[in-house]
Amino acid sequence: MASGYPGLARLVKATAGLVTYIGNNSAAIADYAERWDHSEIISTA
Repeated sequence: MASGYPGLARLVKATAGLVTYIGNNSAAIADYAERWDHSEIISTA
């Protein structure tokens, strides 16, 4: 990973962590576009 960007290794590690998180929790992540299409609440604010 030779690059002029000094934070590349950190970015790759964080991205890999995000991919793992999404893979492990995909069933619990809400699809807000689908909720919007069905006039369901998408925010409690």
